[in-house]
Order: sequence, then C-alpha cells, then structure tokens
Amino acid sequence: MSWRRLQARMPAIFDTIATIILVSSMLVGFGYPAFVLILSAVVSKTNVAGNEVLEPVFWSVLDSSIVACIATVLATILTALNRSLPRSLSRIFDVIILIPATFSPFVIGAAVWRGVGRGGILDPRFFPPFFGRLAVIFTFTLALSPYAYALLRLSTLKVPLALIDICRVNGAGEWKIFRHTVWPRMRRGLPLAWLVVFILSVSDPVVPSLLSYPHPNASRAVWTLTTALGDTGGAARISLVLLMTTLGLGAIAFRALESHDLLGAFRGFEPDSNRTSFSQPVGLALWPRVATVSALAIVTTAPVIFMVARAGTNQTSSPPMVITTALVISLFTVVGSIVIAGSGLWLKARRPGRHVVDMLFGLALMVPGATTGSALGLAYGPSSHLAVNLSSTAQPVMASLLTVAAYLTLSAPLTYVSVRAYGRVLPRQDFETALMLGASVARAARVSAQTWLRQSVAMSITIVLAVSAVSVAPIMWVTSPSTPLLVPYLYRLIDHAQFGSAALLALTISVIILLLLFISSLLLRIRTRSRGSQF
Repeated sequence: MSWRRLQARMPAIFDTIATIILVSSMLVGFGYPAFVLILSAVVSKTNVAGNEVLEPVFWSVLDSSIVACIATVLATILTALNRSLPRSLSRIFDVIILIPATFSPFVIGAAVWRGVGRGGILDPRFFPPFFGRLAVIFTFTLALSPYAYALLRLSTLKVPLALIDICRVNGAGEWKIFRHTVWPRMRRGLPLAWLVVFILSVSDPVVPSLLSYPHPNASRAVWTLTTALGDTGGAARISLVLLMTTLGLGAIAFRALESHDLLGAFRGFEPDSNRTSFSQPVGLALWPRVATVSALAIVTTAPVIFMVARAGTNQTSSPPMVITTALVISLFTVVGSIVIAGSGLWLKARRPGRHVVDMLFGLALMVPGATTGSALGLAYGPSSHLAVNLSSTAQPVMASLLTVAAYLTLSAPLTYVSVRAYGRVLPRQDFETALMLGASVARAARVSAQTWLRQSVAMSITIVLAVSAVSVAPIMWVTSPSTPLLVPYLYRLIDHAQFGSAALLALTISVIILLLLFISSLLLRIRTRSRGSQF
C-alpha cells in the first residue's frame, strides 16, 4: 500500500480505533457489570421481599425529586439575578455560589450538623437536632444546587448580548427582554439541571446514613446489603429497580428538551465584550439584586463557615498514603478519561449530525451510582469470578484497576460532556486539510487536535480531582472506609467524630479544586489560529 493511499485511509482507521475504544470501554464499565447485576438479581437467593425493594426506591425517588425541584428553582433565581449584574460582580458571585460543589455532600451535612442544633456552634437551646428526612433534603439542596446553577449559568452565557441590545434599542422592557432572550436558553437547560441534581442525590448513600437512619433510602440499602450483610442478590434487585426508575425519569427529561441535541442549550453564541454592549438592565436599582444574590449565596455557603470554625479543633495528621494513592489513581484516571472521551469526541466530530455518541455518554451519566457501584463490585470485586481465579499477587492489581474503573464511569462521561458543552473541539476539517496539503499523519493529527487536547487535559484533570475528592458513588461500593482514598478517608474521619481533621482536609481540597477551575478557565479562553469547524 502506497504512502498516499495510507494517508487517505487514516481517518477511517482512526474511526475504527475510536469505535473499538469507545465500545470496549462501555462494555467493560457498564455492559458486563449490568449483565452480572441482572444475573445476580434473578438467580441469587435473598431474604429481601418485594416491599423491601419498592419502599426504599419510592422514598429515594421522592426525596431526590423534591431536592432536584428546590435546587433547580433556587439555581434559576440565582442565575437570572446574577445574569443581570455587572460582569465583574457576577463573576465574584459565580465563585461564591460554586464553592459548595467542591465538597462532598456528606461533608456539607456534617458541617451543618456541627453548626446548628444541639452541640452546634449556634444556640443549641433554640435549634432542634439536625436529623431526619428534612435534614437530608436540606443538605442535598445546599450541596447540589451549585451543579444546577453551573448548567443554567453556562446556558445564559451563550445568549448573544447584541440581541439584548437590539431589544433594548427598540424599547422593549426588561421583563420582555428576559422572556424572549435569556429565558429560552434557561428553559432548555432546566431538564438537564433537574436530572443532574436528581442523579447525584439518589446515588449518595452516606448522607442518609449520617442524617436520616432508619428512614428508607435505596442507595443506603444497596450499600448496607453489599458491604455489611453480603446480600448481593437483594442489592442487585434494588439497584435494578432504581435504575429502571431513573431511566424512566431520564426519558421524560429528554422528551422535555424538545431536541435530540442533549447539549444544545449550552453551545452557540459566544458572549460579547461589555465594551461594545449595554445589555445590563436600565433603570433597575442594583442593590436589591445584589442583596438577594448575597443572601442566597450566604445560605448556600454557610456550611463552609462552620467548617472553617471547626477546622482548628481535634486535628490529626492525614496519612501521606492518602495523598499518594489519590495522585496515582488520578493519573491513570486522567489518561483513561482523555482516551475514552477523546474517542467519543473524534467520532462526533466526524459525524456531527449523529447523536448516538451523545446519547451513549448521557446514558452513562444517568445510571445511579448505587447501580454502577453494585454492578462493578459484582463483576470485578473480591468475590467475583474474575477475582477468585486470580493469583494472590494479581488481586491487589485487580483492586486498583477496579478503583480506576469506578472513577472512569463518572470522569470519562463528564470530560466528554464538558468539552462538548464548551463548543469547538477536534475540528475534522483541519486534519483532512493538513493531509491534503502534504503534512504527515503525525503533524496533521497534532495540528488538528491541539485545541481539543488543551481543553480535554485541562477539564479532565479538574474533573478527575473533583470526582476523586467529592463523589461518593460508585467508589464507596468498591472500597472500604480503610482504603487510602480521599472520600473513604473523609467518611472515616467524620464517622469517628474527627470533624476538625475532616474539615481541614476538605477545605484544602476545595482550595485546590477552585485553583484548578481558575487555571482551566484561563486555558479554555486561549484560541488557536485555526478554529476549525463547529459541530
């Protein structure tokens, strides 16, 4: 085969490689574990009755739906108000509102528990104990509202300011301008914002365990049956019912999008410069908007204040093994996320009109953490057929790979979605044009992928660290609290009432994540000369 002929076939070869990587990763991460989960639910004997399956699922879905509704409404109000503020001021509030997202929800719950109620910082004679179903709903609302806010805020950033200027020049009022320019973008993002909060809430077993036991909860039931009682059949049945319920709600949310493009609300126009736009509201007092956003921001970030107050008490040194293990696992997870997400981005760039890849990664994110964790544990855990047949020296390697796989089920889809939501990635025409102009395959790939690579690496590093430091599911199903990882270690500290050490470690992680977010935002603003095509 001649060199020119090989060059002409390189895009098709890359398509094949990307397809193999994407399909094999999905089969390993979701396909085979789902098969084992279904088989365990059907074949295994369990003492879990039908009502013991439906009751926790019902209450989990109901509580998570309430949390998602409250968080989405709160995020909508914050987004609309902050969108109307001067850009320099709105960016400050962006950072403040997103701070709770850098902490695990159970850390937020423990901070509120230590801050109010009996034995808290505030008057214990005035506040009742922070416990029960309302405490869980309140904790999840505080912890997960920033995720809904981030999605809605991103959708409003894509509103063309020139359109707002034209409406204002034509004499349109502020409410009419908002209704015809900003609201359509926000409305398209509402189903995804609701679904993201719902998935994160329904997947967390730790907050219900700390704040609402014995109130029924599906994720906690799956976690307890899997890790404490060894009833894998009962855990599998609850996981399957929870999965089917979540997929049903996801189908409703997808229908509400009114489009096959899952991320359409988060792409499009780039924000204009304030120097050439007067899109800020005219004739409206600034202080009521600032006061409202400030009050809501103070409420959402109140747990951080409690953590700062407790961070200097009851300290113990964090073992270096936790940091070392987290860095090693994160390195492998970053590489895996870039390879898997990059394969999907390449296929999407080659076939912009097809939404199969979007749907595939979207379905991966819609699987509840309880289902993913339970399935991964059954497929690759210590008692699985694969692990039992391994030698004693290979089992630790299998355990490490299982940890990486658990992180990849979240970080790889999140990397893909984040880069897709941002906009221009992996321009397909640049690669083919460079080959036609006589560039080598390596040079053509490097030139065409440089923008995507910078964005993917920046986002993947930030996402992987955030997932490893914040996400409870599915990692809590494939590890034990004694595992030297950040989330299990934080849970062990809080479970042993060492809140001072937990607060100090959580605050440190939060600062690192915020710093990485700032660096990532700077890298994403850098443009290359060749912008390529959009998809």
